[in-house]
Amino acid sequence: MRGIEHGWLTKMLSAGAAQTHGPAAEIGTKMYRQLMRVHIRWADGVWALLILLAAVLMACGLALDFSFIVRSPTQAEGRGLIFLGSIAFAASAVWARLTGRPIWVSVLTALPAAVVGGLSMEMPDGLYAHLAALGLIPAALSAMLAELLSPGALRDDFEP
Repeated sequence: MRGIEHGWLTKMLSAGAAQTHGPAAEIGTKMYRQLMRVHIRWADGVWALLILLAAVLMACGLALDFSFIVRSPTQAEGRGLIFLGSIAFAASAVWARLTGRPIWVSVLTALPAAVVGGLSMEMPDGLYAHLAALGLIPAALSAMLAELLSPGALRDDFEP
């Protein structure tokens, strides 16, 4: 059964490659892209690890920055980790858009960087950043999981 599928795929790819125009060439090109996407899945894993790293950095930074009454002795380290987490979230959002992922994935991975990082820098003594992180970090992780579990299902035809 496996050989039949492989033979069919090879035949379709070679038929698409033999023609330079028309619907068969377009089908062959799409199949080639899908086939190559399977072989380059490590890039998706690195992107997912970058988002996980950003979430961990931001969560640890918010934990070190948390204080009700007096300033925490670890507040400076916490702010640095929040800043690094914001940079990692922003980088993963840019990476998501450059690789053609849907716009909603890019937006949901950029929101923690903009909102949580911005609130943390603008209102250092407030808990607004902590409250925003309760919803935005899980939203970014959910967008990452949705894209990894259904790769290319809602992918844009954007090619940089």
